[in-house]
Amino acid sequence: MRESIRNQSLKRNLIACVIFASLFHPLGLQSLHAENLAHRNAKPSVKTSTIDLSKSNQDTLTGRLVSPRGIAVAGVTLTLIHESKPLVNTITDRDGRFVLPAASPGLYTLTDGNWIQPIRIWSLGTAPPVAKTEMLVVIPEPIVAGQVSPLRYWMANPNVMLATAAIAIAVPILIYRPATE
Repeated sequence: MRESIRNQSLKRNLIACVIFASLFHPLGLQSLHAENLAHRNAKPSVKTSTIDLSKSNQDTLTGRLVSPRGIAVAGVTLTLIHESKPLVNTITDRDGRFVLPAASPGLYTLTDGNWIQPIRIWSLGTAPPVAKTEMLVVIPEPIVAGQVSPLRYWMANPNVMLATAAIAIAVPILIYRPATE
């Protein structure tokens, strides 16, 4: 009889432990799960806006290539593409500056092979007020994959957290044996 009372008490304690541990679940522990980690830390996709250029009286188009932090990007080979055909290549100098031969008005793409930048060249006198004579191209920041240790990934699982909490509470209860009278 004493054993059945002890088993009932143990069952109640285990149920209480599971209920107590489940209280931590709504605190967002599931957001640490690896599948959610990438989604939570992912930056929204940056939609590249078209650069409007006003064709000047010069025979060249000039621009500067910079990182998202404003640092000049040197030594990058850029290709100007029109209607899926590469027209001309150029290399950025140490200040990130580049020069392209002036192209006729129309839609173009500037790329280094990893990113693309749409460019719209306007005829002299027809360009909108936002059109510039020199372009500033900000390259997209590269996505760096993070590394999560297997233990951290495993412990971030809410089910594992619940089981660990239940075991951590239940084992001392099982081991403890009150002194008999």
